[in-house]
Amino acid sequence: MILIVGLTILLYNYTPDYIPSKEVEVPVPGKNGNFTDAAKQDALVPKDTVNYWQASNLAMLEGDKNKDLILYGKDILASLIAEILFMPILYLWVTKTVRQ
Repeated sequence: MILIVGLTILLYNYTPDYIPSKEVEVPVPGKNGNFTDAAKQDALVPKDTVNYWQASNLAMLEGDKNKDLILYGKDILASLIAEILFMPILYLWVTKTVRQ
């Protein structure tokens, strides 16, 4: 028991913290192939890697030409997630009832 508590304390104290990586874009050369100082400085500014893609607000889709495609994709994702989550449960239920 003391060994488990000691290992837990060691893991807690010596586990490294998460350090987000700073992604830097490479500067793009101008028409003549030269890099400007402003482009170099802009490239050194770290980019926001915390804000990820978010799905469209369904209320804002009125009048959008791709509304049907977006709603269709939403339905496909919902059905795939349901299959992934509930198929193991269904499989276990069926095999349990068949065995009896």
